[in-house]
Amino acid sequence: MKRHLLWSLIIASLALSAVASAATISLQGPPGPVTVGSSFWLDVNVATNAAENIWAYQFSLQFDPAILQFLDAQDGTFLPVADLAFATLVWDPYTPGDGAISDLSNSLSGDAPGATGTGLLAQVQFLALAPSPGSFVSPFDTILLDFDLNQLGGVVETGTQVTVTGAQVPEPGTWALLGLGLAVSAFRRVIASPRRSRR
Repeated sequence: MKRHLLWSLIIASLALSAVASAATISLQGPPGPVTVGSSFWLDVNVATNAAENIWAYQFSLQFDPAILQFLDAQDGTFLPVADLAFATLVWDPYTPGDGAISDLSNSLSGDAPGATGTGLLAQVQFLALAPSPGSFVSPFDTILLDFDLNQLGGVVETGTQVTVTGAQVPEPGTWALLGLGLAVSAFRRVIASPRRSRR
């Protein structure tokens, strides 16, 4: 039902002419490299000029499925949480191995006015699968609707790169310290254990 409602909004907007827009959608990855096997959140930022607003949104993300795997998504703070139509954003079914997550979307409800300015539209969580010096994640098919269900035209989409390093391997000195710690622990247990009485 959620998906049908959002598609109804989008279809209705397509019947109207798109209005010129200076809106941008930009992705922001983690501040540094992530390690294989770890998960991370990617920010989806939005910016509009003072004359336009966003009431509903939909976007898709493309990525290398050999490097990254989609895990989850959540709304940001750009659209007021109390006025959202759905408690969490929705998206098309995803199967690990797919190179895209499609139609992540949500909207405001009722007479809530559209949001203007800059902010965090959504966050998307990924799992790092393999090392990469710079794996691209790119938005596409972005649709932004204003309060009157006009589609904002000419939206600029900007992706980001994620650096993934191999799993960290302890240095030789770390293994030595670990072995020493285990030996000391075992020695203490021997000393602390009660001695058997001789018969």
